Amino acid sequence: MVTTTSFRQAKILWRSGKLGDAFKKYKQLIELNPNFAWSYYYLGEILAAQNKWQEPVTQYQEAVNINPKSATFCYGLAKVLIEQVELDKAIKYL
Repeated sequence: MVTTTSFRQAKILWRSGKLGDAFKKYKQLIELNPNFAWSYYYLGEILAAQNKWQEPVTQYQEAVNINPKSATFCYGLAKVLIEQVELDKAIKYL
């Protein structure tokens, strides 16, 4: 189960620029609760911040699969699809 404390810790690591540590923490959170969409979303954010445009697609897509009505998740996915010049797919999520 993802606890508020562990999720907050991961977010603090991410915001303080400790991307490697935050990445590991979000991966651990996903192992604990694979149905918690925010962990996938923030994992995608970390990868996108590192300009790894293919990898965040998988993470954002998983967040969207869990919660397809989330504008935040759909926008994150659209952002990276635009970077990959997959505009038709991006429009679908926008």
